[in-house]
Parts: sequence; structure tokens; C-alpha cells
Amino acid sequence: ALADELSRLLKADRFLAYILEEALRVLAEDGSQRLEQLSQGRYALSCEKQEFFVVDHWSADEVRSVRTLSGGESFLASLALALA
Repeated sequence: ALADELSRLLKADRFLAYILEEALRVLAEDGSQRLEQLSQGRYALSCEKQEFFVVDHWSADEVRSVRTLSGGESFLASLALALA
């Protein structure tokens, strides 16, 4: 069973998807720490299925797409990810 699972995960397309997902998760984690500092604790980042989301701590931890951020908020999120 373990060998079958490893074989399935190590197929070229699935392995690359796994590596990408893990890299984005780490990027979101580090970027989240930086965004919280830049936004004075208001925003954090998360990543699911290769898409970024913002957590608004001032709005009951509402999770929403980063596409809903204003221009200034988008700049802060982009800066946080670039610094990460």
C-alpha cells in the first residue's frame, strides 16, 4: 500500500503539484507574518489549492479572496509576499 501511494504521488504531474502547493504554503505563511506587521495586525494570508486568501482579523477573521482587496491593501499584500 505504501509503495502504491508513493508511486501515485511521484508521478510527474502530481509530484510537481505537491511541490508547488508546499512552496505556496510556505510563502503564504511567511508572507502572512509580514502582512500582519505591515497592516498592524489586520490582515493575514493563507493559501489553498494554489490560490491566496486574506484573513481580515478586524472583520471576525473573515476569509476572502485577495482579489477583494483595495489598491493599497493589494500593495501591502504584494509587498509582504515579495519580502517573504
